[in-house]
Amino acid sequence: MTGTETENDNDEMARRKAVQNEYLNSQLAAAAYEKSSIILPDNPVIL
Repeated sequence: MTGTETENDNDEMARRKAVQNEYLNSQLAAAAYEKSSIILPDNPVIL
């Protein structure tokens, strides 16, 4: 294996990780949005 192949593998892994993070962030954002739109009772007790 040459040095450039290793670099290419690292680039590929970094790209995949970035895509995965983007996906997770979008899932978190969607979940947070859903959670924030829950209607609270008149006098909610915040624990």
